Amino acid sequence: MASPKVLDALKKKLLSGQYAQQYRDDLSGRTGLNYPSEVAYAVQQLALTLEKKDPESIPPEPVFECIRAAGVLGLTLMPSQSLAYIIPNGPGFKLDVSYRGIIRMFYGASNGMTRITVDVVYEGDVWEQSYSQDGPSFKHIPMYTSKTPLRAYCYAKFHSGEGFLEVMGDDDFQKVKNAARTKGTYATWEDEMRKKAVIKRASKRWPMAIADTVEQAIWQEDIDELVTGDRAEAEAAREADKAAAVAELERRAGVIDALFTDVLDYYERREAGTGDRAVRSWKKGFADKFGVPDLTALHEDQYDALADAIRARLEKVRGEHGSA
Repeated sequence: MASPKVLDALKKKLLSGQYAQQYRDDLSGRTGLNYPSEVAYAVQQLALTLEKKDPESIPPEPVFECIRAAGVLGLTLMPSQSLAYIIPNGPGFKLDVSYRGIIRMFYGASNGMTRITVDVVYEGDVWEQSYSQDGPSFKHIPMYTSKTPLRAYCYAKFHSGEGFLEVMGDDDFQKVKNAARTKGTYATWEDEMRKKAVIKRASKRWPMAIADTVEQAIWQEDIDELVTGDRAEAEAAREADKAAAVAELERRAGVIDALFTDVLDYYERREAGTGDRAVRSWKKGFADKFGVPDLTALHEDQYDALADAIRARLEKVRGEHGSA
């Protein structure tokens, strides 16, 4: 895996005045993202995606372009949000916008959209749809009794009150799947690809006010396929790496939550309903103390130090306020 020394060297280069100033110049007034935090998220992602590789160095330019591209789209690279990923692409890297990222962009774009719902209906689910002079309506109640998909749907509503419902049956999805060059992705992440497919088809009927950045993100995958040809194996490997990265973040979050169990219990005994708020405040404070955007960005060897710091502070608080 990429060594901490290589990752730290990359982080220092990305935080240099050259890149920081370029980020501010290019995105001035267009995003509320914090560049140092996004650099930290990018490095955190690379630590996971390059786990099976041991590069002697990582060029900063392609990584910066990914950070910049995410900023232009208004998406954070925070791994726990799973909105966009920096993935290997030949000798460099490229930005991959996830399904969740596309949804976030719809809400963030200046297109008047007030609601978007995308889901898959399975055999046994309750599904009803109808159309009237007031527009389309639907009812979907998942029953979780089957893994056989019947249809995917996308419902979007705009400030004008106009609503659009697009439903894609399994036959239509299979046509999309058979025509795709990246069949490995469809085999591994079929549900997400169903949702992407119905979003693409639905967006053709929406008002033209949809932002160009959103449209570009939706069709970027198609453009990449035309340029690079069949990437089934690479896509499958990338999705596997993505799943492993998410699993690792969830594991780290579980470790951190376990460390804060005593804090939660202490505040709840003092006054019911205060535990969660106190834990959130403590987590932010310790993240600042360790110099990371959030505690999931800690290195493995820092967990013991975090545990000691939590115990020391809890003992101090108990001494000041008394045990519950």
